[in-house]
Amino acid sequence: RAIHLGVNVERGRARARYVFFLSILDPDVISPIPLTFEKLPPPRSQPVVQAIEGEQVVFETAAVSMFPVRFTWSKLQGNLPSSRSQALGHGNLLIKRVRKEDEGIYQVTAHTATTFQERITAFTHLVVHVPPVSQISPSIQIVAEGSSVRIGCETSGIKYHTLSWYHNGRHLPDVTDSMRSITAASCQLPASVRLECINVDNNAGKAMSAMQLIVATPPSVIDHPQELLIVNNGSSFNLRCAMTGRPLPSLAWLHNGAAIQPSDNVIITFNQTTHAGREAVVSSITVQRSNYQTTGEFNCQGMNSISVATSGSATISVFGSPKILAAPPQYGTEGKTTMLQFNVTGLPAPFVEWLYPKSA
Repeated sequence: RAIHLGVNVERGRARARYVFFLSILDPDVISPIPLTFEKLPPPRSQPVVQAIEGEQVVFETAAVSMFPVRFTWSKLQGNLPSSRSQALGHGNLLIKRVRKEDEGIYQVTAHTATTFQERITAFTHLVVHVPPVSQISPSIQIVAEGSSVRIGCETSGIKYHTLSWYHNGRHLPDVTDSMRSITAASCQLPASVRLECINVDNNAGKAMSAMQLIVATPPSVIDHPQELLIVNNGSSFNLRCAMTGRPLPSLAWLHNGAAIQPSDNVIITFNQTTHAGREAVVSSITVQRSNYQTTGEFNCQGMNSISVATSGSATISVFGSPKILAAPPQYGTEGKTTMLQFNVTGLPAPFVEWLYPKSA
């Protein structure tokens, strides 16, 4: 018997089909038996997949065959994140919460379940972008007016990025890209300002860090207490003092150089206001029942992070009518000198005159 083998090749876009005709030449049996084999084409995959750290990524693949195709994923020079990877339908692969260490080249192998066990592979490169991070430290900084300050911006997360600086929302054109610090020279700013460091990466997004720069000025007295005040003994009086400064100074009252504490007899108040477009703090002190110990100098003192300022003094004189305090009976011995003593009070100091009764 003679055996003849003929081959017809049918090519399509998706696959090549080989049809083998095996004919057994027999006088009684002439019947071609078609045997179909298939050349599996390479699976299609994405050459490069880009993802942002923390997101999920799906590797897509496809293969066309007249037989069932199975797909196997692996990572070159590493392992698949087993706890975060999941095989999807049609050969796709899902990686959850992608990390920077997941970056690399992934291989997909497609093979049919025929006896020939043909295997075809394709590759996908995963690029993971870490979102940029920027941080200015400290978040609040106080500098003296007219001085220079250097402000740094810490960045991390990406290799290639640009930094931009903004002052109260306005871009600083004199600051070149990628400068991690700037110097604010001769700070002559009218108020506290907001400086922003924006870290930009085209693939992973941008991050912004901001700080408040307070340009400080020393305390300045804009309202001094009354210079001279005469009050009656037992009466009340009030003094007022106001100061500006940045930051606003804290005020305290002094009496003859000693700090005054609020009490039932002394009331101290503080209020914020504006003066000539600047913030100011106003304080008043009220002494409700003055006495001879109240006499002296009163002034207020303001302090902030820059310096201390003291107002002018208010001289307080407590006026009181002359009084002769009762004295116990006094006795003398005839022929000897005797001293008579009485206590006399009053402000100003009273003039004392001794009288000898005529009847005596």
